Amino acid sequence: MKTIEFLSKVKNGAIKIPDNGNNLEDNDVKVILTWKDKKEKNYDSKKILSLLSEVRKKNIFENIKSPERWQKSLRNEWK
Repeated sequence: MKTIEFLSKVKNGAIKIPDNGNNLEDNDVKVILTWKDKKEKNYDSKKILSLLSEVRKKNIFENIKSPERWQKSLRNEWK
């Protein structure tokens, strides 16, 4: 059995098999398709929105009177 490996794009439900000098006409072939799902996410958007809503309810920045001064004090900690 011979093997040919190639990358191709599916267009209108068809894949073009490259001509490598092999006559594939009337031969039985085994086809395996592998692809990367473009819509795959590594996060749950509903969970993120829920967590952001919880953070808003806690109002963790309510005691900050001057955001500029607060940010500067954080930067001073880096020194």
